[in-house]
Amino acid sequence: MTVSLTSEIIRSIPEDLFYIDLSGFSSINDDAAIELAKKSAKSVNLSGIKNISDEAAENISKFRGAIELNGIYELTDNSAESLSFHKNSLELNNLTDLSCFALESLVSKHHEALYLNGIIDLPDSVSEIISNNSSLISLKGIQNLSEPSAKFLSKRVIKQNNEFEFNNIFIDLSLNYIIFKHIIESKLEIIGQPYIIQSPVREWAGHWTPELEVAQFDFPFVMNFKSAKEAEIDIGENWRIPTKTELIEIYNQLKETNISNFETYNYWSSNFDIDDRNFIYVTNFSNGNSHDYHREDDACLRLVRNKILN
Repeated sequence: MTVSLTSEIIRSIPEDLFYIDLSGFSSINDDAAIELAKKSAKSVNLSGIKNISDEAAENISKFRGAIELNGIYELTDNSAESLSFHKNSLELNNLTDLSCFALESLVSKHHEALYLNGIIDLPDSVSEIISNNSSLISLKGIQNLSEPSAKFLSKRVIKQNNEFEFNNIFIDLSLNYIIFKHIIESKLEIIGQPYIIQSPVREWAGHWTPELEVAQFDFPFVMNFKSAKEAEIDIGENWRIPTKTELIEIYNQLKETNISNFETYNYWSSNFDIDDRNFIYVTNFSNGNSHDYHREDDACLRLVRNKILN
């Protein structure tokens, strides 16, 4: 059943309210949007409205407080352009039917915060605009991100306390590596001058030795296991994710002796839980204990390589 938000309902709202909850209405009249723009509340929740006219969008954008419009089915280009002029926080979560022009309009203006969680694809042109904008934006749910888009978004990565993080962008961890790898200028930033430790594997053949090379540095960001595998492939040259046994040996020979700088956090191994391949073994470098860990969670990554005889 369609329940429309009317101007009479808006006019009946007390003027001294800090927050106006109008969730549950499925549509809003143009006159109601005009009345809403006059309200002085700090925030309004319009979640539940499925469609708005271009005229209503123009007037809603004039409301001076934060706006929640979560769950709206579609937004025309004209409506998106109008809402782009709203300066306060704007939530448009779960809005999947949005043209490239509409997305460009929304991200091109300076909002206090813009929430577009649920957008599946992010066009390169939109990523470029975001890269040159410092406003807070949330894009959780993106499933498809091209290399050009990843490179654009990497411009919003900053370094604080020797760690890399996004500057006012919230995005799924599964996309961390494809974005963050663009800030790694060379393999030397990861491999450096490798440490040599005794391998826990005592039997070897051919050109392998019982020694293991350990990269000098972690990747400068945490990542899920899929990203860790992508990082392993990108670095190449036989560098790989260490086994569970090797990780414990790295902890004993390097971390415990303070030879190398490790985080007191979980580190990925290459070993799956035999009962559930969604779980991977990690070693916690605060205590050296190993445990299984969901592959979608984030952990540190330090690569290793079997030392080759000269």
